[in-house]
Amino acid sequence: MKKILHTRKCYNITIKVICSFALMAIIPLAWTSDAKRPLVVTSIKPLAIIAHSALGNSANVDFILPPGQSPHDAVATISAVKKLNTADKIVWIGSNFEVRVAKQISSFPESKLITGIELLPQNKTTSHQDAHGHYEIDPHIWLSPYIANQIAKKLQQAFGLPVQDIFTKNDHERISTLLASAKNNYFISHHDAIGYFIEAFDLMPPLSIRDGMGEQQGIKTQLRLRQQAQELNAHCILVEPQHGHKDAMRIAKDLNLPLIEFDIQGLDQPLKQMTYVSYIEAIANQLLTCFE
Repeated sequence: MKKILHTRKCYNITIKVICSFALMAIIPLAWTSDAKRPLVVTSIKPLAIIAHSALGNSANVDFILPPGQSPHDAVATISAVKKLNTADKIVWIGSNFEVRVAKQISSFPESKLITGIELLPQNKTTSHQDAHGHYEIDPHIWLSPYIANQIAKKLQQAFGLPVQDIFTKNDHERISTLLASAKNNYFISHHDAIGYFIEAFDLMPPLSIRDGMGEQQGIKTQLRLRQQAQELNAHCILVEPQHGHKDAMRIAKDLNLPLIEFDIQGLDQPLKQMTYVSYIEAIANQLLTCFE
């Protein structure tokens, strides 16, 4: 009997030792595998949401421009440049959007870059016209589920992953149904930024206080906007947290309209908790509050 007990005791000790060594082996392995994952760095958070949705745990994803600041004006910090230098892939919109970091990003080899504006269909490259009559491309491409899928596929192909949509037909149908009550209703947006979202879900185009780059427009344009808002029975004014909106507040007061926060930069949630579908759904729900 004593021999059996001794054998069991030795067996238990042996198992514990083996388990301890196994745990010691697994823990460094987890850290190592995470460190060995490719790094994808994007200019703005919405592009990081697309990258994270496309790659999941197959890559580390980060972004360099603060989401609380307009991407048109943000500059690259030293830490941002370090991220770019260590990235395996860099995803950005293009030089006309991330104006102040364009020099740094465009200096990298083409093979390292995914430039979103190049993925637009040909008929979208003359979609907007500025105050001087010159055509420009609407740079807010991350609000297009079609372009988001194109960026996702480029990333999946780059890292040898199965190619699949991050926003499916079923997702589109569900969000379209969610937005049914918003169709045929008008609203004012702080700046001309959500054309792709409007087109994707067949909504009425908004009346915009500012142009696509967030620049204020002339007095005549502002007066015409007020007249149109009254004629079309606009329900609210959407304002983005990264922009100052005193001009929107004045119009809201003049027309007796509510101001609704519209977060197209995805400020509220941590990156790893977001998918592109949840991001688009959050925007849809924010818009719906305009018509309640």
